[in-house]
Amino acid sequence: MKKIYYLSTCSTCIRIIKELGINKSFETQDIKTNKLTSEQIDEMKEIISIKKQDLRLNEHYFESMDDIRDRLLMRLQEKEDGIDDD
Repeated sequence: MKKIYYLSTCSTCIRIIKELGINKSFETQDIKTNKLTSEQIDEMKEIISIKKQDLRLNEHYFESMDDIRDRLLMRLQEKEDGIDDD
Protein backbone atom coordinates (compact mmCIF):
# COMPACT_ATOMS: atom_id res chain seq x y z
CA MET A 1 0.00 0.00 0.00
CA LYS A 2 1.18 3.52 -0.78
CA LYS A 3 1.76 5.76 2.22
CA ILE A 4 1.74 9.53 2.68
CA TYR A 5 3.48 11.20 5.59
CA TYR A 6 2.18 14.69 6.30
CA LEU A 7 1.52 17.32 8.95
CA SER A 8 -2.16 17.92 9.56
CA THR A 9 -1.34 21.48 10.66
CA CYS A 10 0.54 22.27 7.43
CA SER A 11 -1.57 24.02 4.81
CA THR A 12 0.98 23.16 2.11
CA CYS A 13 0.77 19.44 2.95
CA ILE A 14 -3.03 19.56 2.80
CA ARG A 15 -2.93 21.48 -0.50
CA ILE A 16 -0.52 18.99 -2.09
CA ILE A 17 -2.62 16.03 -0.95
CA LYS A 18 -5.69 17.65 -2.53
CA GLU A 19 -3.83 18.59 -5.73
CA LEU A 20 -2.49 15.06 -6.16
CA GLY A 21 -5.95 13.60 -5.62
CA ILE A 22 -4.84 11.32 -2.80
CA ASN A 23 -7.64 8.88 -2.04
CA LYS A 24 -8.38 5.93 0.23
CA SER A 25 -5.93 3.73 -1.67
CA PHE A 26 -3.18 5.57 0.24
CA GLU A 27 -2.40 5.04 3.89
CA THR A 28 -1.80 8.38 5.60
CA GLN A 29 0.22 9.17 8.69
CA ASP A 30 0.08 12.53 10.44
CA ILE A 31 3.63 12.82 11.75
CA LYS A 32 2.58 15.51 14.20
CA THR A 33 0.46 13.05 16.17
CA ASN A 34 2.09 9.78 15.08
CA LYS A 35 5.86 10.32 15.01
CA LEU A 36 8.08 8.66 12.44
CA THR A 37 10.06 5.70 13.67
CA SER A 38 13.66 5.02 12.74
CA GLU A 39 12.41 1.94 10.87
CA GLN A 40 10.09 4.10 8.75
CA ILE A 41 12.93 6.48 7.94
CA ASP A 42 15.15 3.54 6.95
CA GLU A 43 12.33 2.19 4.78
CA MET A 44 11.98 5.54 3.01
CA LYS A 45 15.72 5.69 2.40
CA GLU A 46 15.60 2.23 0.89
CA ILE A 47 12.59 3.02 -1.31
CA ILE A 48 14.10 6.08 -2.89
CA SER A 49 17.67 4.75 -2.81
CA ILE A 50 19.16 8.04 -1.76
CA LYS A 51 22.20 7.95 0.43
CA LYS A 52 22.64 10.67 3.02
CA GLN A 53 25.50 12.32 1.12
CA ASP A 54 23.42 12.46 -2.07
CA LEU A 55 20.81 14.76 -0.62
CA ARG A 56 23.04 17.85 -0.67
CA LEU A 57 20.18 20.03 0.55
CA ASN A 58 22.61 22.47 2.13
CA GLU A 59 24.23 22.97 -1.27
CA HIS A 60 20.86 23.82 -2.89
CA TYR A 61 20.95 20.57 -4.85
CA PHE A 62 17.20 20.86 -5.27
CA GLU A 63 15.73 24.16 -6.38
CA SER A 64 12.58 23.83 -4.30
CA MET A 65 10.39 21.49 -2.28
CA ASP A 66 8.44 20.89 -5.50
CA ASP A 67 11.62 19.47 -7.06
CA ILE A 68 12.05 17.14 -4.07
CA ARG A 69 8.43 15.99 -4.32
CA ASP A 70 8.71 15.45 -8.08
CA ARG A 71 11.94 13.46 -7.70
CA LEU A 72 10.45 11.28 -4.95
CA LEU A 73 7.25 10.64 -6.90
CA MET A 74 9.25 9.77 -10.01
CA ARG A 75 11.49 7.38 -8.04
CA LEU A 76 8.48 5.69 -6.41
CA GLN A 77 6.83 5.26 -9.82
CA GLU A 78 10.03 3.72 -11.18
CA LYS A 79 10.11 1.28 -8.26
CA GLU A 80 6.47 0.32 -8.91
CA ASP A 81 7.18 -0.14 -12.62
CA GLY A 82 10.18 -2.32 -11.83
CA ILE A 83 12.64 0.17 -13.29
CA ASP A 84 15.78 0.37 -11.20
CA ASP A 85 19.01 2.06 -12.22
CA ASP A 86 21.07 0.28 -9.53
